[in-house]
Amino acid sequence: MKSLIPAFFFAFPILAAQGPAMLPLETGNQWIYREYTTGETRTVTVGLPLSLGDGRIYYRLRGYVETPLWVREAPGALLYLDEETGDDRLLTSFERVEGGWAEAPFRVCDQQSQVQKDRRGRALAMEYRSFGCADAGILEELYEENVGMTYRVEQSIAGPKYFALDSARVGRAVFAPHGTGRFHVEVFTTGNKMRVTLRLMAQSGSPLTLRFPTGQRHEIVIRDARGEVLWRWSDGRAFTQAAEEITVGGQMTIEEIVDLEAALGPGGLREGEYVVEGYVLGGAYAATTTFSIYQWY
Repeated sequence: MKSLIPAFFFAFPILAAQGPAMLPLETGNQWIYREYTTGETRTVTVGLPLSLGDGRIYYRLRGYVETPLWVREAPGALLYLDEETGDDRLLTSFERVEGGWAEAPFRVCDQQSQVQKDRRGRALAMEYRSFGCADAGILEELYEENVGMTYRVEQSIAGPKYFALDSARVGRAVFAPHGTGRFHVEVFTTGNKMRVTLRLMAQSGSPLTLRFPTGQRHEIVIRDARGEVLWRWSDGRAFTQAAEEITVGGQMTIEEIVDLEAALGPGGLREGEYVVEGYVLGGAYAATTTFSIYQWY
């Protein structure tokens, strides 16, 4: 394959793309993600820059998709360099596109992505759909401006896998969202009512500072065994756009009662296995639990 990339780097100050970045590209940036149940980790790194001489500056991005790529920021998107033609191609769109779905190449499957809702403050959620594979591919991602991707759900033959940001180095800032807190989600069902409880606990007496970009403090999602979203707590709700900061000295508990028939239609949840995801949005805390519905005869 013919490559148009010059085999040298330019050692001069690199100007960042204007505006906030959903995946900040700067040499040395690193994000480490941990899967809840298995402890498996994933790492995304940003390598050295290069310039093509026409003003376009790229960084070597590894771990974000299946293949290392030369990537640069653009308004509302990440672009990668097509090494055969020298053209920019879309890697990830952080804005809605015509038709709703954008191409999302270099994932494990043939996939497309879609911004789930209008951006609220600094947070953005995306979902994916796959073509040609049933037990692989990305299902959902969460991003925070100037921090990066904070959460990713992937499909597998054993069911969804949940990778949350464990630590990150972005520029001079170091993020450790789970360093001083423990978070879990509890579910109790009776009839067609479900009680979902989110518990965030500070560890070792060290208080947690949570910074919420909008009035939305939490999110709850119900998925089926295939990873399809059945219900999302925030859908149809309005939130203030004012940022807020709170301190948790011991434990913060959030409880929601879900009317399953109102949320899912007559009959509520049918027999099968389900996953409930819980998030506290002020510090990239996320957790999941599974439960089953059985018909007793």
